[in-house]
Amino acid sequence: MFNCLGEFPLLTCFNFQASFSRNLSVDPSSLSNMLNKHRHQLEILVLRLDTTPHLAALSHQPLSEWLRSTFQENHFSRLQQLQLYPSALPQGFDGLLSCIQQSAETLQRLVVREHYLDVEGVTRLLNHIPPNLQFLRLNVHELTIEIFDDLAAKLPRLYSLSLYITHMPPTFAFDIENRSFKDWNLYNIGIWQSGSMASIHLMRLIKATIPSVDSFWDLGTEELSEPHNLECICL
Repeated sequence: MFNCLGEFPLLTCFNFQASFSRNLSVDPSSLSNMLNKHRHQLEILVLRLDTTPHLAALSHQPLSEWLRSTFQENHFSRLQQLQLYPSALPQGFDGLLSCIQQSAETLQRLVVREHYLDVEGVTRLLNHIPPNLQFLRLNVHELTIEIFDDLAAKLPRLYSLSLYITHMPPTFAFDIENRSFKDWNLYNIGIWQSGSMASIHLMRLIKATIPSVDSFWDLGTEELSEPHNLECICL
């Protein structure tokens, strides 16, 4: 697929979206070679290689193994933005962590798509993310106060945070109201639950806890009302 393209000396952004299981699982070497040839010049890398994350885990095996080997073998030395679906299996997540660790000095924006993390997964991810990260988008199974504690402690200079969640415990509003993150420099935060924006009431509780926050969902804070009819903003 990519072998006939040669090299691009000025290429700094590579955005590729395809179904790995349909198009690349038999022989992904052309994509591997493309990334290898440009690993020292890419600043933006977007790989969305599976459009069916709900399929059985077995279908994710080739993708997860390819991700792990690709990111363990290649150091993207100038990478500033990474957007990745790391598959549903641990090997793919290991590949993501390898890429983050190797790009720690330059990485500023990270988007992890369609891979829902538990609290332990979030902690493991944050242990690899550099403290200079400016933008983070994650999917988490359950939004807990421990996740906020971890984010504030490990990413004090984070500018924008987007969280897509499946469940929020009934105690979360109470927990966040009784926390103070006055040293966290977060400016923008967006929370979505099952495709819908979280309530303005909750967002304002969070803003009271994080004084630096001055924007929800990149829309500001002043004129927002309950967003029941607003479409999810895709990042």
